[in-house]
Amino acid sequence: MSTATRLAYLGLLVIAAGCGSVARRPTLPDAFAAAQRGDVRQALEIYAAVAEQNPDTIEAAVAIDAAVELSGNRLLPPRRFSCSASATAKYEDAERLFHARDIQGAERAYGAALAECPENGTWWIHAGDAYFAAQDWPRAREFYLEGLRRDPWNRSGYRFLADLDMRLGDANGAYRNAVLAVVSDPTYEAGWFTLRQLTFQLGGRWNRERVVKPRIEVEDGKPKIVLNAQASRASGSAWMGYALLRWAMSNREPASAEAGGAETGGRLPAEEWARMSPLQRESWLMTEALQVYAGVVAANPGSESLFWATLERARSDGFLDEAIYLTAMDRDLAPTYSAFRDQQSARVIAFVTRLLAPLPIVPEIQP
Repeated sequence: MSTATRLAYLGLLVIAAGCGSVARRPTLPDAFAAAQRGDVRQALEIYAAVAEQNPDTIEAAVAIDAAVELSGNRLLPPRRFSCSASATAKYEDAERLFHARDIQGAERAYGAALAECPENGTWWIHAGDAYFAAQDWPRAREFYLEGLRRDPWNRSGYRFLADLDMRLGDANGAYRNAVLAVVSDPTYEAGWFTLRQLTFQLGGRWNRERVVKPRIEVEDGKPKIVLNAQASRASGSAWMGYALLRWAMSNREPASAEAGGAETGGRLPAEEWARMSPLQRESWLMTEALQVYAGVVAANPGSESLFWATLERARSDGFLDEAIYLTAMDRDLAPTYSAFRDQQSARVIAFVTRLLAPLPIVPEIQP
């Protein structure tokens, strides 16, 4: 079973456990079936419809993640493990049995695969799902933890532990693992949904907004900025300034050695831009865009944006780099995130718990 289809199937298990009426909806099973028979286009269309028709649900989050995986657009690919053909065949058999809900058969097959390739953290975590489905909570936790020991930033492993903790009534433990799930991969929508649920359950505040960066199209040599239709006036203006400035710098516009102007007030020599890392470039662009946002909000009270307001607080609190990675990840930033997370894990966790999902009392979280 591919990662995308497994995401859909596991999402269905969670939905079925939490809400019977949602489990009867046909859309996610249809997407799963389309992906299984190789009809990628139809599967992606169904996933998009699920996300649009069911906003702010685990169903939508799973659909978004599955679509990203199926289309090959995942920014932070999972860790790969090298196992023998024999072990892989046993694992694939286990996945088939798990999907057919032959849980005992799947447990045996996973065990056989792991006996031949015990270093594969992903297999340990998937085997834990079989024990979760059998409601063998201690064995499920044991296998999840074994997987995370081999793959310490496996996003699914932490989310599944959060699901297990919720099932057992340990909201603080679930919150801790949900935080680690999104720190593992900030593009993981199912992880963010789980964390949001827990934040509200524990009396906290939710300050994370999923954003889609503007798309830049070029017509007759001139940029055309395509904004998210949901953007507020202030947010749209900030993103417009961000996109125009990014396009200008990337295309060495204007012709002089400086970029910026009345829209942002920014000035940056082109040579300095060329020396910047992706994170430094993004930090500069976001800082300039924040000036636009502040000006529009001052002139139009009530046009605030949760994303930009949170970004401004992160900047003032010294968490701008963490905010950029956690809330505005893109293809330029993704290759450097793993090293940043490994070096600054405590700060990344602190940004999530202090600004994005703060609680009245935050449990201790060790990276």
